[in-house]
Amino acid sequence: MSSNATSAPPAAAGITEKHHFLLRKLHSLTGIVPLGAFFVEHMVSNFSAVGEGGAEHYNRTVAFLRGMPFVLGLEIFMIFLPLLFHGVLGMWIAAEGRITAPNYPKARNWMYVMQRATGVITFIFVVFHLLQFRFHSHEAAFETIAFQEVQKLFQSAFWFVAYLIGVAATAFHLGNGVPLFCISWGITVSPRAQKCMNQCGIAVGLGLFVLGMLSAFAFRA
Repeated sequence: MSSNATSAPPAAAGITEKHHFLLRKLHSLTGIVPLGAFFVEHMVSNFSAVGEGGAEHYNRTVAFLRGMPFVLGLEIFMIFLPLLFHGVLGMWIAAEGRITAPNYPKARNWMYVMQRATGVITFIFVVFHLLQFRFHSHEAAFETIAFQEVQKLFQSAFWFVAYLIGVAATAFHLGNGVPLFCISWGITVSPRAQKCMNQCGIAVGLGLFVLGMLSAFAFRA
């Protein structure tokens, strides 16, 4: 073999390694837009169930959302496809990630573990949630009895607790994902800016968690 010969790259260095940087960037972006925006909208819509007349307000909200123009196209391209991309790639990232928190118990290492763990929980939760409330309850009558259908499901302690866990995991994943997104996209460069964005992320996560908990107990009441 001549001294100037070069070996071919291994077959494993396929599209995932070749475009690893781009995939990670798109993964970060889809977690905020559109999926993060959808979760915020969903928590705000569910909050319409809180208070006097909550059932009527929530049913009107559901009817309005399902009656929007091009709603199926919006769901496919703004929810389903981004969810599939972000969720599957997130599972792959979680599987290949190295957990160093037990050996190096720093806060950022544990936050990395929590971000991966809540990502898995969130993906499973959102898929089952969509199957239950978007596809299983697809009949037109659901628009007028949406509150009652959710209330009926939440009478089961198992599904109620599962919902609370899913909302908590999703709120944490998004709240912690906000500062990570800003770092990944070069929005926050200085330590001060990153610290400020961390506080914003905590506020986002806590705010969504509170909205989700209040809504859940309103449905169960």
